[in-house]
Amino acid sequence: MIRAFIAISPDAGARQRLACVLGGLADEPLLRRVPVQNLHLTLAFLGQISPVQADSATAAVKGASADLVPFGLQIDGELLAFGARRSIIATAVKGDVDQLCRVWRRLQDALEENGFPASEQRFRPHLTLARIRRRAGTRERRAIWRAAESHLESLRVQFRVREIGLYQSHLGSSGASYQLLTHAELGKSPGRLPGVDRRP
Repeated sequence: MIRAFIAISPDAGARQRLACVLGGLADEPLLRRVPVQNLHLTLAFLGQISPVQADSATAAVKGASADLVPFGLQIDGELLAFGARRSIIATAVKGDVDQLCRVWRRLQDALEENGFPASEQRFRPHLTLARIRRRAGTRERRAIWRAAESHLESLRVQFRVREIGLYQSHLGSSGASYQLLTHAELGKSPGRLPGVDRRP
């Protein structure tokens, strides 16, 4: 089985600028920052799927990306809270959100056509930046949020969306790592990466 999701990954330059800003929060012991290589905008979380379902997800990625053109997104430091007790610190994604939502809707339709259940969640475009550790108390959480808002208020990052990808999430003692299984350029057919282990 494969723990999989479909996402947009900002380019290396955008991720590095985000990492530089997040570096200002490195001294917060109760805050776990997302590694720079893991920063992504989730379009669909698929959970545990079989290799056969991975083929179906690949078809959905290809179908959702066809006949679309690259578009621009931006991050301006507006923070969003997710999870119990506002434990997940994320940043809102702006720019050509209409085109982003078009990609998301097409992906949902393509996933349904390929046997996946319809999503019941509302799409809120965001990038998760950090997570507050469970042991943090109420005052500590408030202090962390104030620090995050202070460090990120001047954040200005732009990037182009040129492709969407199907990723496998590997969970380990040091956190998650992501492997790109297949991708599709907007307006073009996707290419499967060689050497993907397709055993169940």
